[in-house]
Amino acid sequence: MNAGDRIARFAGDLRRFFREMSEFVDRGKCAYDDDLAVRRAVERTAENIGEAIKRLRALDADRFADPAWQHAARFRDFIAHHYEEIDHDIVWRIATVRMPALEAMLDDS
Repeated sequence: MNAGDRIARFAGDLRRFFREMSEFVDRGKCAYDDDLAVRRAVERTAENIGEAIKRLRALDADRFADPAWQHAARFRDFIAHHYEEIDHDIVWRIATVRMPALEAMLDDS
């Protein structure tokens, strides 16, 4: 598979992960706060988003040069490796504000 095909694949994965995140967020903040399964789903989806971004940045650094992409990738690392320090209000804000902004950036590029 050439680089262009891999970029298309990972961009498709990223779009799917953004849709999944939107579905979890649509359940509302109360569901996120009260239902551990929803909270874990949001966290796991954020990890998937960050991993897909890392792969895309490695293949097309110019297209994904905006610091917002790097922040999302680093957020993945934080969730995966510093789970004991997660602030759920911050995760919610990232899921509801920053993730939709990244999705719009992907669609604009």
